Amino acid sequence: MAIKGKSKSRGTRTVARGPKPAYVPVRTPLLRRRGLWISVATVAVCALVVALGVGLIQQREDAQERERTDRMATAVNQYRGQIDPVLATVGQPQPPAGFDAFPALGATLPVISADDADEAAFDQAETVAKDSASSARSAANSIEDVPVADSIRDRGFSREFVVYMLDSQSELARAMKLYEQAAQLVTLAIGFDDPSERQDLLSSADDLFAVAEDAFARGYADYVEAQAAAGVFEPVGPTG
Repeated sequence: MAIKGKSKSRGTRTVARGPKPAYVPVRTPLLRRRGLWISVATVAVCALVVALGVGLIQQREDAQERERTDRMATAVNQYRGQIDPVLATVGQPQPPAGFDAFPALGATLPVISADDADEAAFDQAETVAKDSASSARSAANSIEDVPVADSIRDRGFSREFVVYMLDSQSELARAMKLYEQAAQLVTLAIGFDDPSERQDLLSSADDLFAVAEDAFARGYADYVEAQAAAGVFEPVGPTG
């Protein structure tokens, strides 16, 4: 029989269960991970491909540069084979990379410009001047006849090399013409009996000779630079 007035005890409570332990997988060491080595291999292959590509490109560029240099050397040697014999008729090389053109005419001018110049000096100067004028005229024609433009046109040469070749030809030919004019002025001056008129012409000849020297120096410097660019320049050794 149930007893009235009594109820179930509320003091007893159920304790909640704790969470189940979760499984924590053991992490594979870094050096044993497959993905790492796949990534390393991929990077290595990419680096190898890039290195091979760069090497092939560099090798091709080097081969093209050697081929271009060889073609430059061929063009310069052909040019030099035509210019050197002409220059040999008007002067001689000066070490290490210079050239002395028309030394006799240059030495004659101050002699006959002096106040104490005698008839023998004038006679000798006239011979030198006529020979110089003839040599200069022949040299100018020979230099202008060299087909420099044909040897460098559409050959893939650098702009500097082309300029050296063309400028050397034009300046050397111009210098020869100036030397010829200076020599002709000397011949003309010697024909005057009036000392003042003679001196005026000799002074003009001397000035023109200086201009010719400057033009020749520029042309010969370009001539040397063209040879150096092609790797065929050989400095002149001491003479005498």
